Parts: sequence; structure tokens; C-alpha cells
Amino acid sequence: MNLFASVAQCLLEPRVLLSATWNGAGSSTNWSEGANWTGGTAPTSPVSGSVNFNNQGSHLVSNNDLGPVTTDHFAFLATTSNDFTVTGAALIASGGLLLIQNAQAVTLNSAVTLQGSAPAVQTTSGTSTLTINGVLAATNDIDVATSSGSTLNFVLGNSQNTFTQPITFANNVHLQVATPTGTDLTIPAAGTNSYLGQAGVSVTGTNSDLTLTAGGALSYGRSLSVSGSTDSATLSATTNLSWSSTASISLDNGATLTLTPNAGGDPQNPSGYLQLASIPITFGVNGGTLNVDGAMFPKGGNNLGPVTVNSASGTPGKIVSSQYPGIQPTNGAWGQTFIRLYNCGGSQGTGLLEFDLTNGALAEINACDQSNGFRFVGVDGGDVSGDSLSHDVGRFAPYFTGTGVLNIAGVLEFENAMQVNAYVGSITIANAISVVSGQTAFSGRTSASAGTLS
Repeated sequence: MNLFASVAQCLLEPRVLLSATWNGAGSSTNWSEGANWTGGTAPTSPVSGSVNFNNQGSHLVSNNDLGPVTTDHFAFLATTSNDFTVTGAALIASGGLLLIQNAQAVTLNSAVTLQGSAPAVQTTSGTSTLTINGVLAATNDIDVATSSGSTLNFVLGNSQNTFTQPITFANNVHLQVATPTGTDLTIPAAGTNSYLGQAGVSVTGTNSDLTLTAGGALSYGRSLSVSGSTDSATLSATTNLSWSSTASISLDNGATLTLTPNAGGDPQNPSGYLQLASIPITFGVNGGTLNVDGAMFPKGGNNLGPVTVNSASGTPGKIVSSQYPGIQPTNGAWGQTFIRLYNCGGSQGTGLLEFDLTNGALAEINACDQSNGFRFVGVDGGDVSGDSLSHDVGRFAPYFTGTGVLNIAGVLEFENAMQVNAYVGSITIANAISVVSGQTAFSGRTSASAGTLS
């Protein structure tokens, strides 16, 4: 569906001509009072055409005391900025459309259902805020979009929303919690929410940033796609965010996704965590960045991947971490100082996979057969002789629960200060090692559980 064409169509076609128009001229705010409506008669559900609100009258707050009202769509058509609030019984848009014209603040404290084959929330101009404090439901995928030059702050204030179909955010749409905070595209979970659409959440507009958080329990069971060069997305958890094995991540055109796996308290026993269950990660031909802002082990699962990098012109897929949990070593062992950050679980594609490891971060890799190789970027100006508590060097090691070998078939590049240690499992390198800048220190173990470098 062409969203903006549909907005124009809705404004021009007879179906949006005033069928029931609120003028707020009555003595009360009730929908049942005829004087509040153009023509002097209160509407009867189902309403042919639409229910419209404009800037006439004194009552910008209205109460639906008629019971559930069904109409094709609800339109807020003020020619100047107005703050409309609707309370009371449910609002059912059989045509699936909520339309906001010009810069307005619309608050719907009623339950809202968007029916039809293509439910949508659309704005036509200016900066508007739509707050839905009632439960929002839809029978199909929801398109949330703005026309050129307009902005929509979309606020979901209810904790029990359930979307069983995809939600697509296009252009300058900001989905937020409670009141606008300046954080673009926030999907909340104050109570128990479920986002299980077949296609998941897509962020494709310029400067459309997404934050997916869990203030309560959130189940996210589909894909997250970020493809704009200035787009970004963040997934974090303050209590528990469960991301099922049916989910996936797709990054392209330099887009960035930030994962915050653990939040609050001891990194080994955080107050909240993001449950990752071997989520497939695909970097498009123009690359992208996956930023892991926190430790991935032991809480919340320890797998990332499988990772696929489809690279054009040498554009890498990047996995970035600056996390240094600061766990004290129990016996001086290098690997026990840190929480496991990565366990790729296999890779494919022809592009280069880059790990940017700053502030003492560690990448532990298991079975990542990246045919075009790896690049590890450590601390610029760092010190490879740093001990296990040093923040001044990046670290890379294979990790296996038992004896295992990490085979690197493609190129292996190191930049800045890096340490490489085969303390659990071994590394076999097929091609030349390239130290692009700085120094890289290699070591194995001398104990019975020693790993090897070959």
C-alpha cells in the first residue's frame, strides 16, 4: 500500500466527507448530546463514513457514552493546532484508519481497534502526538507513517497491547512511552506485551530510531530490520525481555542496532536481561553495526548468530563492544576475568566480519566459519602487555565446552592493541595474519587444558 497516496485518497474521496462531525457546542462533553454534533443529532453506531473532529466549539475533550462506536475511520481535521481527548467506550475503525491533519495532540483513553486489510495511523502535516492509553488492537499489520515534512509522536500508554501482525514504521514516526521524551520509536513493556507479527518491526525511514525495552515482561518473537543509513535501533531489558528463536536481525546501509543484554547490578546476576536464543544476524551488502552494550554471559543466553555477512566493496559487518564487566579473577586465569560476550554459532556469506573491542572487551568465538575472514580491532594506542584486569587492550579467543578447533579459512586481520589466547579450544589459521596497526600478542596455555595456535 502507498501510505501517502492513501492519505490523499482519504482526504479527497467521498467517504471522508463529514458523516458525523463533532463541533463541541453542547453543554456537556458527552457524545449522546446532539448539540455537540453538526446537524444537532448524535451519531448511531455503525456510523457511515467517518467520525470527525475539527476546531469548532469549546469541548476538545469528549466522552463516548454511546457504547462502542464503529465507523470506517476516525479523523482529526483541525485547521489549527488543537489538543483532542476522547474517553469512554471503545472506538472501532472498520476501515482501519486513524488520520491526523496538521499539528495536533490527540489522546485516546478509549480502547481502539483497527480493523480492515490495511490498518494505518497517518498524519498529513506538522508535528502531531497521538497517545493511545486504551488497549490498541489490530486485525492485520499496522502501517504507521507520515506524509513528507510531518512528524508523529506515537505514544502507547497501555501495558496490555497485543499485536499479532507486523508493525511498520516509515518516515519520521516516533513511537514512545507515556509522554514524548525525544527517544525515537520506543516499544514499551510496562506490563505484559506481545509483538509476534509475521514480519516483525521494520525501521526504514530517515532518522527513524527504534528502542525496544522491557519495563515488565516482553516477548518479541519475530524479526527486526534496520536498513537506513541514519537509522538505529536499541534492544534492552530492565527486567526480562525474551526474544524467541523465530526472531532475526537484518542490518544494511550502515545501520546500527544496539543490544543491551543485561541491566543493573552484578553483571553475573543482573536485575534484567535480554534472552537471546541463537538469533540469526544478517549484514546486507552495504554493511552495518551490531553494538553489544553489556555482557552476554551467564544471564540471558550466550549465543549470537549464525552471522551472515553479504559484503560489497569490502564493507564489513561490524560487531562492537566496549563492555568491561570488571569481574575479579578467581585464579588469575585470563578468560575467567571476563564475561563471555560472543559465541557466534556459525557464520556464512562472503563478507568480512569485524569485531571492534575497546575498553578491555573480549570476543569468544565458537564455530564461526566466515569464509572471507575476520578483523579484530583493539584499543588504539593500547598496551598488549596488559594483565587480565587491563582496559587497555582488546581480546579474542576461541571458546568450546570441550576440545574444539576454530578454523579461520579467510583473512585474519588485527588492528591496534590486541591479545589472542587459545585457553579453551584451539585456532587453526589457513592464511597469512595481517597486523594492520599496533601490536598483537599471541599465547596458548601450558596446562593440561591448553589450547594451541597453528
